[in-house]
Amino acid sequence: MNLRIIYARALLAGLLAFMLLLPQQAMAGEDLPSAREGIRTMYVAVGPLNYGAKVPGVAQEWHEDCLEGRVQDCQRIARAFETGLGDLRKDVQAATGYLSRSCRISDGAACARAAEYLNEGFGGPSYPRHAAELAMRGCQQLRNDDACGYHGLAMWTGEGAAEDRAAALALWQRTCRDAVSESCRLLAGKLHYDSTASSDHARAADLYARACEGGAAWGCYGEALAFMKGRGRAKDDVRAFAFSQRACFESEGDTMHPCGLWAEYTVEHGKSSDSETAGTTLHMACVGGRATSCSMAALAAANNGLGTGILLQDGPFYARRGCELGLPNACVQLLNFYSPGAHPKVRASGYYQVALAKRACSLGHAQSCDLMRSTAIPDDFDEVNRIDFAAPIEQQLAEARQAVESGDARYGIERIARLMEEGDAEASWRLGNLFLEGYPGIIDRSPDDAIILIENAARVGHVEAAEFMGMAYWYGENVQQNHETGKSYMRIAISGGSEMAEAIYRSMLAEPERQRRAEAARRAAERARANAGRFDLGRAIASWKPNIGNYISTVDTSASWARYQARADQTAWNNAMSYASGRSSVCPSFNKYC
Repeated sequence: MNLRIIYARALLAGLLAFMLLLPQQAMAGEDLPSAREGIRTMYVAVGPLNYGAKVPGVAQEWHEDCLEGRVQDCQRIARAFETGLGDLRKDVQAATGYLSRSCRISDGAACARAAEYLNEGFGGPSYPRHAAELAMRGCQQLRNDDACGYHGLAMWTGEGAAEDRAAALALWQRTCRDAVSESCRLLAGKLHYDSTASSDHARAADLYARACEGGAAWGCYGEALAFMKGRGRAKDDVRAFAFSQRACFESEGDTMHPCGLWAEYTVEHGKSSDSETAGTTLHMACVGGRATSCSMAALAAANNGLGTGILLQDGPFYARRGCELGLPNACVQLLNFYSPGAHPKVRASGYYQVALAKRACSLGHAQSCDLMRSTAIPDDFDEVNRIDFAAPIEQQLAEARQAVESGDARYGIERIARLMEEGDAEASWRLGNLFLEGYPGIIDRSPDDAIILIENAARVGHVEAAEFMGMAYWYGENVQQNHETGKSYMRIAISGGSEMAEAIYRSMLAEPERQRRAEAARRAAERARANAGRFDLGRAIASWKPNIGNYISTVDTSASWARYQARADQTAWNNAMSYASGRSSVCPSFNKYC
């Protein structure tokens, strides 16, 4: 499936995207935080920091009441910051602070959630020591089994607490009472992944089965893995597929990995009735960070789509993503795309193949290691590969920029162009800016080529490119003026979290009213000229405000470099998965998976 088609749903969402700019529905009778009532920066402790959160309207009362010790208000404002509510913008770091406060009062469940956020660094830096302290309080003083799970995890890893694996295992065993608790999940994971004993594998499978019956996606996913690997269960691909399907479509919790596994099984075993849904799911899981889904998508691309709708032109994107996530097979797939005639847009290069083979070998791919031992590496390899082609794209682009700025412009621009050929949006954006201005002796100025490159980046969700194209279409700069297309691109920028795009979009929506007022003022001015002796012309036109606009100059945008985002929250994933599978007809453009 063409990446542009996947993201084109953002363009088709139309009025649905405007919902992002409207207050979200609250529980019956609950006031929504409104910016009209004022926004204050209010401080809450997040790990060692005193974090300043932007708090609008009634949420300021929740903040004050939380600090005074009202657990329900800590919970209320934490939930609001976890998801966004009214004019209060989603801010997981702020949510972590209010959860931490709730934990310190008397809320064991909040201890578990705050510990998870602080340990993983959701929304901000990771603070393992503070995570461990909250988890220990939630476990030992407030008797919360989920908190005990994270307390045990701190002891198991030695991050934030003294390492004591025996104590961690004993704690998980003692507090695995509710089948779907974090203690049970972590205990099952330890037994399944870290043990070599068949009895432990069988026990893990039983824990997974209990959790699956309780509706937890991680439980059904664990059962799928047990049947797939023959670990704790007799190997059975049919049952593995069935449990992956159940985990993806019939369970609660984090379903990214289960859905990715379901899609991989679907494509591998040729279940044609679900192949297009599987193709979309592979894309979403790859974006979410599942390397095997990236690899399966690349495989489909190289084999006429395998019924998924994934196109050959998108194969390098998926292979590169999987390679960056540490999957050696994906590095080999990317290597193959650099063979002569393998891809219509990617230019063959033996140098890049060597770099990727080295990367695959370092990740444990035996055949790549054999290839490296039997291949005569060119003498000038290190010179040609002075920016390592197997390095993460973000690193390559940073080094390419440095090369351009330090006098090695031809080499740096060539590297950017190579990554653009793979379908990388950031590379396309940067190269587009170079064509927009030109680069003496290397690139002739070409606004037409620039627009093609920048629009390609915008169509797949690149924030700055979407802002640029939104303004270009709004004002007709190097494209035919089209206000609706301009608004569509601005919605894509909003989906990437751009506050500037949201402000511009509001201005765009208000344009018809401004034009109506301007026309009224023009007519008033004409009447004034006809009756100049009866009233002051200046007073009649004083309210006329021409739309000067907020054009994003190339100078400003070309200075903006890579912006990468982590996987969206589970609500966004589940919404997109429901849309992909036909269970929902709505997937708004502000969801990055849609």
